[in-house]
Amino acid sequence: GDSEPAMANGTVFRWGGGTEVTTAPGGLYRLCWCGHHYACHIAEDYQTDAGSLEVVGPFFLLPDPTGTKTGEERLQGFTCTANEACAISPLLGRYLANGDRVMIKKESCRPDWVYNTTVDAWPSETFVWGISDVAKVLAVVDDTSFQSYAWAVDGTTSYREVRAEGAYYRLCWCSDGFDCSEPVDFVVDAGTMKLIGPHFDQHKTCV
Repeated sequence: GDSEPAMANGTVFRWGGGTEVTTAPGGLYRLCWCGHHYACHIAEDYQTDAGSLEVVGPFFLLPDPTGTKTGEERLQGFTCTANEACAISPLLGRYLANGDRVMIKKESCRPDWVYNTTVDAWPSETFVWGISDVAKVLAVVDDTSFQSYAWAVDGTTSYREVRAEGAYYRLCWCSDGFDCSEPVDFVVDAGTMKLIGPHFDQHKTCV
């Protein structure tokens, strides 16, 4: 979370050269400051509160006002079944919008996995497997948005039923207003997608 050194007399800060996309989950974060004459390498160096930073996007961990849930219980997870159409709700996040999209990927939403994560035979309205139709916002409570997603309902270049292999996949998010047409655009982890169905290429023997 370290920024680059400040510019414009300490009034402008940026991360990742100003070109790398933010992959942090949606939420409200603290901005903590470290003076230029300190090392500013570890968290303990940043002890002055400079304000807050709003990150728009899906939650990685769901809010827990009671403080009683485990980290695993707070993860967002959804389930669909092979050979059936897939729709999910609600996906929770901060200031989510109509027009957002998600994509099903194999192992990770990280940008460096982009060329090896599309899931064959997951329907889409585009020519790239696994990209959802645009999101619909169901409700907004305080700063939390509730969204629904479906695949290949609005239009499709494939069948609507999911014909992918049964497995656990990553649900990767892209914000409305961006291109959201290629795997590299979907780099924010929004949770787990469990697809109920058989593994491919099973071989059995009867006598």
